[in-house]
Amino acid sequence: TQEEAAVALEKGNVNCIIFINNNFSKLLTDGNTSVIEIYGTKNSTYVEAVVNSYLNTYNLTISLLKNNLPVDQEIQDYKLERGQLNSKGVFPNSLDYYSVQTLLQILMICSVFGVSIILRDINGGLSIRINSLPVKKYQLIIGRLIGCILYSFIAAFVSILFSKYVFKANWDGNLLIISSTILLFVIIVVGIGVLLALITKSNTTSFGIIALLSFILPASVGAFSPKTTVEAIAILSPNYYAKNIIMGSLFDFPNKVIVQGYIGLVIMVVIVYGLIFFFEGRRKYANI
Repeated sequence: TQEEAAVALEKGNVNCIIFINNNFSKLLTDGNTSVIEIYGTKNSTYVEAVVNSYLNTYNLTISLLKNNLPVDQEIQDYKLERGQLNSKGVFPNSLDYYSVQTLLQILMICSVFGVSIILRDINGGLSIRINSLPVKKYQLIIGRLIGCILYSFIAAFVSILFSKYVFKANWDGNLLIISSTILLFVIIVVGIGVLLALITKSNTTSFGIIALLSFILPASVGAFSPKTTVEAIAILSPNYYAKNIIMGSLFDFPNKVIVQGYIGLVIMVVIVYGLIFFFEGRRKYANI
């Protein structure tokens, strides 16, 4: 009965109730109005959407019948899902979603380390002394890259531990997958900084471009709202692939999604560092 359902709702045994009078169909057939009542404590929007879809389909069918038009009787198998349930029975919530997105957005700023790798010697007047040492340019860059990447990687895990134990965000995924994804991601973003420095030869221009990228690329993959996702731009962003891998690990996405994410990150590593070697090979020092 409606009273029993109300008690179950109050006790938390159910989330929503749809109440339809037993004379609902007869009232409609006779041309009268009838009411479908929806009560809910959560997920009511999903239930509302289902009911509205049913009513719209019913109204359309009646209109077709009244106008002697054919009605498609084929029954479609529809299924409504709420997010992705992982093997531990945990649903993703907004905190889980934005903890991943925010981490990746913050790590984009690590591109400034890559800029400093190239420009601090030139602008600081250290080029002559450094290039007089028995150290090749690529060895110097690789050494600094490793330092910047490790620093960014450690900072990322400090942030993860903070969000996990202070804000209770879900980071209970495969540690190897999450670690390797973050490592590939910081390798890419630091490399982007190096590439910008080699091309622009300017701190101001490089930092300006990084600021734009740190806003545009995360926004295109839904960092501010899932509705802001722009697929055409997202596929060019390392955030897109890293987000899919990490969320896939946390909430048991299909292996295909994770594999595609890794392929995307690896391709970006190859492209970014291929361009770095190209432009670094063409860099010359006028004062040497």
